[in-house]
Amino acid sequence: MSCRNLIIYMDSVLQKKIIPLFHHTLNPGGILFLGTSESIGEHRDFFQPINRKWKIFERKKGFLETIPAYSPDVDYFTRQRTESNDNPPTACAIREMAERGILDAYAPAGVLINDQYEILHFVGKTERFLAPFPGKPSFNILFLSLKKE
Repeated sequence: MSCRNLIIYMDSVLQKKIIPLFHHTLNPGGILFLGTSESIGEHRDFFQPINRKWKIFERKKGFLETIPAYSPDVDYFTRQRTESNDNPPTACAIREMAERGILDAYAPAGVLINDQYEILHFVGKTERFLAPFPGKPSFNILFLSLKKE
């Protein structure tokens, strides 16, 4: 992604929002090119420098990519409690439950679709934005109604 001499024309509030957006749009290992007067600012967790002089950065792996895939039909917290009633949850399990709760509450909702517009995976709570039309059920995104807030 090349944004050479684009960010310098944005105000500081927008600059702080756009660098994380770049991180989420690039594939892991993706490259970000900035202008010589631009920087990633305080977002060092998202990118690592490849060449500081020419402002070339590589996308770091995000924390969402370190969490196992979430299946919408499985209650994560219930599964954690019922796996072992005798043993208290480990520090790792508690951390995972906290991360899942934070993601469910604050991460944007979305869907992953294939080239035929079929929904492969739901991320977060999408019912505020998508609803099936009456009649035959379908996982094709084109046959879902989009809700307006």
